[in-house]
Amino acid sequence: MKIIRSMKLCLMASVVVLALASCSSGGKPPLPENPEDSVMGETEAEAAGAREVVDPRKMSFAELVYDVPEPERVEMANGMVVYLYEDRLLPIVSIYSVIHTGQVYEPAEKAGLAALTGSVMRTGGTEKMSSREVDEKLEFIAARCGTNIFRDGGTASLTVLSKDLDEALPVFADILRRPAFEQARIDLQKQQLIEQFRRENDDPFSILGREFRRLTYGSHPYSRRLSGYPETLEKITRKDLVGFHEKYYHPNNMILGVAGDFSRDEMIEKLQKYFGDWKNVETKYPEVPEMEYDPKKQLAFVPKDLTQSNIFIGHVGVDRLNPDYFSIMLMNYILGASGFNSRLMENVRTKSGLAYSVGSFMQYSKYPGMFICYCSTKSESSHDAAKKILDELRRIRDKEVTDEEFKRARDAIRNQFVFKFDQSYEIVIRYLNLEYEGLPRDYLQNYLKNVDAVTKKDILNAAKKYIHPEKSTVLVLGKEEALEVFPKDFGEFEVIALEE
Repeated sequence: MKIIRSMKLCLMASVVVLALASCSSGGKPPLPENPEDSVMGETEAEAAGAREVVDPRKMSFAELVYDVPEPERVEMANGMVVYLYEDRLLPIVSIYSVIHTGQVYEPAEKAGLAALTGSVMRTGGTEKMSSREVDEKLEFIAARCGTNIFRDGGTASLTVLSKDLDEALPVFADILRRPAFEQARIDLQKQQLIEQFRRENDDPFSILGREFRRLTYGSHPYSRRLSGYPETLEKITRKDLVGFHEKYYHPNNMILGVAGDFSRDEMIEKLQKYFGDWKNVETKYPEVPEMEYDPKKQLAFVPKDLTQSNIFIGHVGVDRLNPDYFSIMLMNYILGASGFNSRLMENVRTKSGLAYSVGSFMQYSKYPGMFICYCSTKSESSHDAAKKILDELRRIRDKEVTDEEFKRARDAIRNQFVFKFDQSYEIVIRYLNLEYEGLPRDYLQNYLKNVDAVTKKDILNAAKKYIHPEKSTVLVLGKEEALEVFPKDFGEFEVIALEE
C-alpha cells in the first residue's frame, strides 16, 4: 500500500509540474529558434515518413546466421552411446534415451505387447523397489520420469533438480535395466487400454487414423493399432513383457543424452556407476514383413451420425531417409502444412467455402509413413470437398509453384529452424534421434544449406514422384447422405462398420 501511495504522489507532482510549465509559456508550445525547423518544414516530411504503412510481406531482414550447438558424444565400454550438453542456466538435469525396439517387432497375435511393455516398465516397480515405492520416491523429489515404446523405437526420460540427481538416477537406471512388471500394474494398464479402445469411436479423427492405417498398410505392422486390441491384449502375459524387455533392452541398443546443470566428468562417473556393468548383448531382430502396397483409387465410408463429414485422402508416403526429404517438405508446406498460407486452405476453405478445417501432413518413419490430406465439411459437400483436394494434388504435380509461394515456404522453414533448439534438452534429443535414424552427424549444420538448395523444379519433381491423386484412398466418416453425393464410378468402394 505504501508503494501505491508513493506512486500516486509522484504522478500528482508530475501533473503539477507540467501544468506550471504550460502556464509559464502561455499554454502554448515554445516556438523553434530557427524558422526553418518549423513543423511545416523538414519536420513535416519526417512525420509523414513515420506514418507510412509498410506491408510486412515486403519487409526484408538480414539472413539468419545461427551456429548449431553440438553436444559431446561419448561411447562407454559396453557400447552405450552418451551425448552430454552442459547448461547451467537452471538447476535442472534432463536425461533422455532411445532404444532400438518397437511395435514392428511384436507378434501380430499379441498386438499391443510393445506399448504395454513400455508403459509398465515405469509403473510396475523394479527388482529393488515396489511400484508404490518408486512412485513415492520420484514424487517426493518432484522428478518426472517416463518410458514408452512406439512403432519404431522406445524412449525413457528423467527430469529432476540437479541437487536430487543422485537420488533419482539409480531409480531411473533400475527402471531401464531391472523392471519388475508387477502383475497388478499389468492388469490395470490392460484395462485402461481396452477402455481407450472402446472410447476411440467417440473421436472422429481417431477412427479415421485407425481405419486409414488398416486400408493403407495391409499386413504390415504399421496397419495395427499401437496399443493393440481387446482380444490381443487378453493373450499377453507377464512372461511376454519380461521376454520383450530382455530381448531388446541392452546398452549397445541404447543412446542416452544428458542436458542441464552438471559437470561433464562427474556425469560420466555417475553413468559408469549405474550403467557401466550392464552387459553388452547382440540382439537378433525379427524380420519385418515387406510393405506390400498396391495403390489404387478407392472410396471407403464409415457411417456415423455426425453433424459433419470428416475426410482423409492419401496414400503411403516416404521414409525418413528419403533423399528428396527437403523437396518433399517444402512441397507439403505449400500444399497444406502451412495453415492459412497453404493452397488447400486458400482454395478449399477460403475461396470455395467447402471446409471448416483443411490441411495435409507427411509422416516420416523408419518405413514409409502416410501422406494425408484432411478436411471437415458439411455432409452434402463431401464429394465437392474431396474433389477439390484431389484437384489441388493434381495442380501441384502439373505446374511449378509460384515465386511468392516458394519464397514464403523457404523463408518460413528457415526462420523456424532456430526454434528447434529452444531448450538444452531439445538439442540433445535431436542428436540422439539423428544417430538413431541413421542421419549424418552434420545434418543440422547443413540443414539450412539443404533448404536453400531446393528449387521450384525440385518441388515439382517431388510432387510428381510422391503424390498420386489417381491412386489415393478417400476415407469418409459421417452420415450416409454424405456417401450419396459421390458418383458411382469414383473408385473401388468399401463400407466399414464400427464395432461397438
